Amino acid sequence: MKAALSAAEKGLRVILMEVRPWLGGNFDYRSADYLNGQTFHERAEQLAGEVATKENIRVFTHTANVGVYNNNLVTGFMVGKDGDAFDERYVEIRATSVVVATGCIERPLLFDNNERPGVMQAGTALRMANTYGLLPGKTAVFSIGHDLGLEAAIALSDLGMAIPVIADIREDGQDPALLKKILDRKITILKGWVASEAHGRKQVKKVTIKSVDGTVEKDFDCDLLVASAGFTPLTGPLVVNQAKLK
Repeated sequence: MKAALSAAEKGLRVILMEVRPWLGGNFDYRSADYLNGQTFHERAEQLAGEVATKENIRVFTHTANVGVYNNNLVTGFMVGKDGDAFDERYVEIRATSVVVATGCIERPLLFDNNERPGVMQAGTALRMANTYGLLPGKTAVFSIGHDLGLEAAIALSDLGMAIPVIADIREDGQDPALLKKILDRKITILKGWVASEAHGRKQVKKVTIKSVDGTVEKDFDCDLLVASAGFTPLTGPLVVNQAKLK
């Protein structure tokens, strides 16, 4: 959105493609502080409001990029909204230049029974709570490998979720401010630990976590396992076009 605003202010015609129903990315459902007392979702709302005021920015929501080709040919797949004259349509854009903010997907953790209902990623749990008002569980074990997992644990704890333990596969490197908030909420965090098995046939009932060297394990009762290994950028269509990653 910042790049689109910068281009628009220079008089360029801009098309902004967003796969989700509205602008904001993961800022939209994050309630942590962004800068100077402004939260992430407030920052997203501010930028989206600025974009809406620019007549030379066309926003295509519900639109996934499906290809980037020679001479800046960008293709997309758009899902129709209420009031549109179409259900789905294919779009082609021939651009003078292309600016890409790919976003990321969370990498799943691999462990026994990781497909059980009640296993979800940190961004999913946070989005369910802050966007849709649905607390995804009553008691959650976290097994994470990035700071968004810590941020999600703090936010969900403040919403009333019990969190007996956070297993962080990282031995160090956590944001000290987030660690302090975790300790202030009396949530146990085990560094260098990871989920090894989810128990329960139709729903998670218990989780086994282990130290990364496999020498110690502990069990915790829960109805939700928030599990995420980290982030991977969505660079597929760009790599096909031999884009250079920096």
